[in-house]
Amino acid sequence: MSSYALVTRVIQELGAYGKHLTGTSVPTQTQVTNDILPDIAGEIDGVLAERGLAVPVTLAGLTALGVDATVADRFIKHLEGLNALGAAARAAAQLAPQLATKEDSSFPKWLLDLYNAGLARLRSGEGVPKASVGSAGLPSAHWTTNPTDPDTDEEWTPMITRRGLIW
Repeated sequence: MSSYALVTRVIQELGAYGKHLTGTSVPTQTQVTNDILPDIAGEIDGVLAERGLAVPVTLAGLTALGVDATVADRFIKHLEGLNALGAAARAAAQLAPQLATKEDSSFPKWLLDLYNAGLARLRSGEGVPKASVGSAGLPSAHWTTNPTDPDTDEEWTPMITRRGLIW
């Protein structure tokens, strides 16, 4: 399974604790790369799949759906950050378990809260790019019923072409 982020981004999210994530730490950089990052990416992909996106989300996949390339790139970078944040929360809990407090206001908990808030935003659709074309590559209609002819009360059937909507 792949992930959206690299271990270097996890180290960045860990801040001052990032220097403690090494080849011999618990967890090791290898464990973060091979286990934690893909697990977190799987959680993110589960949320995105519920929203109807093909996972894993790729720049090529989003642009093929008609998402602007700049928007698609920013969304991929957002997923990278969210992936790294979730992995940093799990790694921090193992790197510095002594940071846990009775009030549960520890650094690992703070990272986890940020990650969970990011997942909740994805779940609600906030920040998830919308495709500008339908699955056939043509504009798609968004109404649930067609308008009717005022004289005959017959339903008009629209025809969607590459040049737009024809009634």
